[in-house]
Amino acid sequence: MFIYLVTHEVPAEFRLFLLRYADILKSLHEWTVRLLIPRRFRKAAPLYRYAARDAFTTRLMPMQVEELDWYFRAYQGQLMYPSPDRG
Repeated sequence: MFIYLVTHEVPAEFRLFLLRYADILKSLHEWTVRLLIPRRFRKAAPLYRYAARDAFTTRLMPMQVEELDWYFRAYQGQLMYPSPDRG
């Protein structure tokens, strides 16, 4: 069982969490991701369910994963240079 605390209304960081642990989850026979959702984010629950469903039903190419990783890092303010694809 994996536990994730929801801290934002938009599941961008949750999607990154799922990408980071995708290899581990794929290697397990059974697994569960439990979301801890504070009351103030209760309305965002369907977005998180959709994000999880989308993450495991849509195959991404390695280049797409790299681009998403860059995007999430830039979104969090961890990067100060443009995307490698955009020069």
